[in-house]
Amino acid sequence: MGSPAKADTTGKTDNTDHEDFNTQHRGGVFFEQLGIDLFPHAHLGFALAPGHRSETLNTDEEGFRLSASPHGPVDSVSWVADGGGGLLLGSSVAFGLGATSDSTTLASHLAALTGSGG
Repeated sequence: MGSPAKADTTGKTDNTDHEDFNTQHRGGVFFEQLGIDLFPHAHLGFALAPGHRSETLNTDEEGFRLSASPHGPVDSVSWVADGGGGLLLGSSVAFGLGATSDSTTLASHLAALTGSGG
């Protein structure tokens, strides 16, 4: 994935690895329009920018998309703290690519149908 970050002559650390990775793995026009970057993740390969906030898409501190449930917003920390629950795996559809908000994703709809918090 490129070379380690290098210090320039001013002593600043460049972010070459992140920039190279982000350029190669951009989420297409959708992520570019939302101004969201992808970051390397130890277990997933890549993740969205942690803590992203917008009207359309929000991520928790691990870069996972927030979901809506009858019990309030669900992030990775609250999901684990509440004992887990349903887990939706997949790619763009499971993520909610193109959804108009976190509450309109497949995961949020399933939570509403089942009355679950996760």
